[in-house]
Amino acid sequence: MLTWYVEGASLGITEYTVEVCVAPDMFGNPGCTKAGGLTTPSYEVTGLTYGDVVTWRVKASYVSGGDSDWDDPASQGSFTVTGNLASLMAELTYPVGNLVIYDSSANLSWYVTGAAMLANSMVYEVQWSYAGSFPAIGSVTQSAVTATANYNVTDLILGHTYWWRVRISVDGGASYGAWSIPASFDVAAGASAVMPRIGSPARSVAVATNAPVLSWVLPTPSSSTLTYDLHVGQQPDLSDATVFKGITTKHHRLSDLEAGRYYWAVRSHSSDGTTSALSSVGTFVSGGSFATGADDPDGRDVLPERWSLGQNYPNPFNPTTTIAFTMPQTAGVTVRVYNALGQVVKTLVNGTLPSGTHQVQWDATDNSGAGVSSGLYVYRMETEAFQATKKLVLMK
Repeated sequence: MLTWYVEGASLGITEYTVEVCVAPDMFGNPGCTKAGGLTTPSYEVTGLTYGDVVTWRVKASYVSGGDSDWDDPASQGSFTVTGNLASLMAELTYPVGNLVIYDSSANLSWYVTGAAMLANSMVYEVQWSYAGSFPAIGSVTQSAVTATANYNVTDLILGHTYWWRVRISVDGGASYGAWSIPASFDVAAGASAVMPRIGSPARSVAVATNAPVLSWVLPTPSSSTLTYDLHVGQQPDLSDATVFKGITTKHHRLSDLEAGRYYWAVRSHSSDGTTSALSSVGTFVSGGSFATGADDPDGRDVLPERWSLGQNYPNPFNPTTTIAFTMPQTAGVTVRVYNALGQVVKTLVNGTLPSGTHQVQWDATDNSGAGVSSGLYVYRMETEAFQATKKLVLMK
């Protein structure tokens, strides 16, 4: 049952009209359902199936002959139909949000969303790793199966950041559903080395210089004096990396970079002789790959006059889509992709960009590098002076 309310006086409303779309259909498509002549602020939707991603909007018609604007996001909503076994998901509860724990063990906990009461032999696979991509390399990533909605992990490395996720089986472990959205936590370092967290530039941001400053932060302090090794290369696995050793600050300026895409990561060494794992890998593009506006007749760059966020293209898409946006001035900006529940799926841009017209691609992966499922997503651009949101559809 869809319900809504009217902001302000409802006098003069003669009827409501509702449009309901099931992805990949979008507002205005022939596959959407419209219902008019509604006299109460509610409408029952029928014919949905489990897993459907639904968007809907509503407008009011007035005795004066005008209609309210149902293109306004405030008049729109979305939801996902859950309730069958295939839709069961684990919602991670502890430890999450880069919480710092002061022990080498942690009791990972979660709960189940969906029709858990229908499962006869539910088990969970828990996976934890000190690399956000969960690589199957040695002891970097470990996993366990449990019949309870918690699991105690031990022998955590001091000073490291861990990512963890859970997936559910309803047939005793013979098959599993999708992984949950990963969560992360940090282990207090004491006197040990600390696994750094990359700062900027990252997430494929373009830098308009061949001498960018790379910076990182420590998620938890160490009582030791730390030095850092910075790895910079043009291969995603850093197999070709140049290593800058013995850095004593949490930043380092590169020089004389050729135009292209770069990957970087950093590790720390403590005075007690311990060495951390490499941080997650950051990416950036050197050489000003983001275009500014069109040239004027004299050959000078014409800067955009206003902020804007373009519709992604292609849309629907598979496997990649491009998002363009314009900035009339240099500013800090984020561009993030959200799922239908409002959760951040992927941060595409997070940093300071120069004025101009910019483009960024989304390859249908989340922040851990895992592929996401088909459906409706929202992307949002935010600066101090401007915010805008648009929708996109992934079809596999």
